[in-house]
Amino acid sequence: MNVDKYINKILATIYLFVVIIILFHKYMPEKNTFPLDVLALSKDPIGTPARIEREFKIGFSDATQKLLLDTELNKLKDRLYHKLRRSIVSVDWKAPDLTQRPYFIRRSPINSVFRDIYLDTNDVDLCRNALVYRLRHRFRNSKQLHMHETHPVDPSYYPYRGEIQSKVNRVEEGGGYSHVREARLEFRRESPPFSDTFPPPPPPWHPRIFLKVAQKGIFGANVMSPAKVLAAALRQKITTNDAVSLKPKIVLISTRLRMHLNMKTYFGSGPNPDQAFILTIDRTDAYRGREYSNFLSRAWYEGDDAVRPALSDSWFEVEIEFERNLSTVLDSKIIEGESKKLFALRVAFLEDQKTIKRLVMEFLRGSNFTAGKIGKSKYSHSCESVLSK
Repeated sequence: MNVDKYINKILATIYLFVVIIILFHKYMPEKNTFPLDVLALSKDPIGTPARIEREFKIGFSDATQKLLLDTELNKLKDRLYHKLRRSIVSVDWKAPDLTQRPYFIRRSPINSVFRDIYLDTNDVDLCRNALVYRLRHRFRNSKQLHMHETHPVDPSYYPYRGEIQSKVNRVEEGGGYSHVREARLEFRRESPPFSDTFPPPPPPWHPRIFLKVAQKGIFGANVMSPAKVLAAALRQKITTNDAVSLKPKIVLISTRLRMHLNMKTYFGSGPNPDQAFILTIDRTDAYRGREYSNFLSRAWYEGDDAVRPALSDSWFEVEIEFERNLSTVLDSKIIEGESKKLFALRVAFLEDQKTIKRLVMEFLRGSNFTAGKIGKSKYSHSCESVLSK
């Protein structure tokens, strides 16, 4: 049996090396720079076009330090989940009054772990201008992430999602509320341009290849939507140079507990059309980008012997997002001037977002947690807490 497992690991290693060689030649552009004019002026980028992301965000502290344990974080999530379920029938919601359709919760909260590698210039121009550009990998849990990083050729530890994202034009509205334009290229069949007939590249979307894809803004021969959006913002806010060099500056590992408030509407889109709000509780650990990149390179050869970099910062926060699968279609119909009632409906949804905020704040206070800083993105927060040291 052990011999079979050994042979399977050898075959998996050979397969991964073959995939890397194929991807390297298929998707890697020749120059190792982010060409602003080429990207910003592209007419047919691939990926999800920029959409407005509206969220409320607030940090909170745990004086007992219990939430550093995943088991305690899960208990917190379960208590908040049950409070939200009870509130569905007892709270005066605004949007259901207009749609005549109730909110509902379809399933229990979802646990996942995100590894976000944030790219920036040497002068951290993106951070200083509230811009975000990252390579994200999603894992089921922290063990899967850690095992993948030290056993990168074992398919049983591969991430289940990979994507490249950018966020621009962030506006802080006060009180923890903000909106931003977000674009992405997700490597899954449900997201454009991929499909059953045009499948995405297979996992694990290793940084050895896909960091370089992000750094160049081009996937194969195609400009990526997140790269086009970022290039236009860089052109407008920062530089007149033809190109910039982007390198890993920060790596954030977020243990995320996510739950959804759903509603059946005519405006849903994407693979989850019924989702109206996403409520998440995050514990985020921050590392310096160069140190973490060096660790990943060493782990490729050293496996379990590779020493992880020192943790630079850690914090907790709650996010409440007006789900883009619903808001994007609603926004477009309002812009097209279809009906004044739709504008009133969007206002109602945003009022319900405030109601969810009130419920969450009451819960945190009742659980003896202290509210902290509000309003900043994870990358902006980590730039201040990590790169300024």
